[in-house]
Amino acid sequence: MKKMHPLHLWTLLILFIGIALRIAGIQDELSIDEIWSIAHVDARTSPWSIFTMHHDNNHYLYSLYLWLLGSKTSVLLIKLPGILSGLLLPCVMTWWARKRSIYEGLVMAILSSTSFLLISLSAFARGYAPMLLFGFLAYIVMMHHLKRPTIRTALLYGVTMSIAILWHLTVIHLFVALGILSIYKLSRSTTKKMFFMHIVLAHIVPLSVLALLYYFDIRHMEIGGGIGMTANEVPILTLSSLFGLLESGLLSTITAYVLMLALALRMERLAHTDDEWSVFIISIVLIAPMLWLIICIPPIIYIRYFIICLLMGIVIMGREITTVPRKYTTIILLLYCIGNLYSLQEYLRNNDGTHRKTFTYILSQSTPGSVPVVGSNMDLHTLMYLYAFHKRDHRNTSIWYTQHEKDDTYEPEWFLIQKPEFSYEGQEYLSEEELMQYTLQSDPLLEDSLWNVWKKNTIRPKNITSTMIKQYDADLKKLLNETHWYMYRRN
Repeated sequence: MKKMHPLHLWTLLILFIGIALRIAGIQDELSIDEIWSIAHVDARTSPWSIFTMHHDNNHYLYSLYLWLLGSKTSVLLIKLPGILSGLLLPCVMTWWARKRSIYEGLVMAILSSTSFLLISLSAFARGYAPMLLFGFLAYIVMMHHLKRPTIRTALLYGVTMSIAILWHLTVIHLFVALGILSIYKLSRSTTKKMFFMHIVLAHIVPLSVLALLYYFDIRHMEIGGGIGMTANEVPILTLSSLFGLLESGLLSTITAYVLMLALALRMERLAHTDDEWSVFIISIVLIAPMLWLIICIPPIIYIRYFIICLLMGIVIMGREITTVPRKYTTIILLLYCIGNLYSLQEYLRNNDGTHRKTFTYILSQSTPGSVPVVGSNMDLHTLMYLYAFHKRDHRNTSIWYTQHEKDDTYEPEWFLIQKPEFSYEGQEYLSEEELMQYTLQSDPLLEDSLWNVWKKNTIRPKNITSTMIKQYDADLKKLLNETHWYMYRRN
């Protein structure tokens, strides 16, 4: 019996560690973005309406999947496409790298298994993780096609890339980069007739998909808000995020500039030895992102807009660091793992707190048979969490929410103030005098709550009828479907 190479064992062990880290990152709660996606989908009346939602929060295939799931299902099922894609991606990347060498396979297993970005996105009920998986599969197919052009591989690339586009549009970076590479490669290695045939066959399907999406949805699309990056932060935060550094600072700046310098030096050498690989690197790192920024001019820029470029950055890093002496490779991988695992433990420790336990506590501590009235310092966020709670726990008439500026009919007997680590800067709606009428609740159920929970000392009787509850439910669904994020940008 042939003895297994030690590097094979290490590779398998690291992949298992990556699987364990992804499973540990799965939360039994839904985040704001995930709830917002569900609220949008709940308002759709047909599968066709998924493709005419006109908002960037809509990830087409994931929205269609949520629509097919129906109104009541488990969080695990909601997150399932992302989880499965996140588990498969490191395995596929490692398998691809091992074709070049066992050592490169081991390096790729380390990079892909411990990446904070890849781990966090795999536990997210959105289209990012499936997009990355199908985008990488499209990359593999195109690389094979450029070596041995056939009609089958051209069409397979078109179908795979189209599926990636339908999971999330930001795969467009890879589509542009591979398009540039295929034109460069095929124009030099085939006749004009074969060149045009293979270029058309490979790109006709994804271009048709993009054209249809543009006509029916993209040209009408609105972009939500949140905390984005300034123009100066884009290259620094995007590059340093490869090493798990997601905040502005000296360490992020140093990391980004070191990466830029290393890439520039490597590109100078590649230009003389491997022009095709250098064309792809320039296309995915520089040309595609710049074209996207110029054409789209998004009001707010996020790291996740460049997530496919970062995936390819991992691929580039995995291939390039195997060309340097082993001791330097070890240092780079060690720094990479430290940065990403540190961000991962911060993410697991400070991930969105629970809202289900909070609402369950409120129901248990309210007067039996009554409808508790709740207010908060973050109306939209709390309404979304309440929507998810009603939807998941089938308590459609349990809690009445009173918005501070829109509803002064009922004085809240419960007031929720989001903890700083879980919120944007909210308005403190209650004055110190008003807050004195409340008592801060302390209970084990509330230890990991999103909010500091306050209960009014003297409760006034309320008369909330079933008709009012029905109208409240309708208004809540309409609000969540039509509301866009408040716009925030760093100074």
